[in-house]
This record gives sequence, structure tokens and C-alpha cells, in this order.
Amino acid sequence: MLQVLVRLRGIVEDVIGSSSVEDDEPLMAAGLDSLAAVELQSRVGAAFGITLPATIALDYPTLKVVIHSKS
Repeated sequence: MLQVLVRLRGIVEDVIGSSSVEDDEPLMAAGLDSLAAVELQSRVGAAFGITLPATIALDYPTLKVVIHSKS
């Protein structure tokens, strides 16, 4: 589970151009906007082979919520 969280954090940080996103930090507060949310959906889908909604930042507002919803 930790490896998935680290990989997901790296994708999020790359998409929003940040080097530090906390597990409990809301993705929108970390700098994720609607365009970046679509990019995040695409990258996470490609990296993990899952389909997420384009509304990922609203449905899964933090890294922890994303991880726990898909485990």
C-alpha cells in the first residue's frame, strides 16, 4: 500500500508541479485545477490500469481517500 501511495503522490506532484503534497492535503488546495484533474485521471489510469472519473479531485479529495477507495 505504501508503494502505491508513493507512486500516486509522485504522479500528483508531477501533474500540479509541486514537490510536496501531503496525504491528507486536499488536492484542490495543493494546486490541482480542473484541467490538471483530467491529466491526473489519465496518468493514474495509465499507471495503475484503473478507470477514475474526471471528477477525481472532487470525488477523492486527498491521496488517502484515493488509496482507500481503490483498495
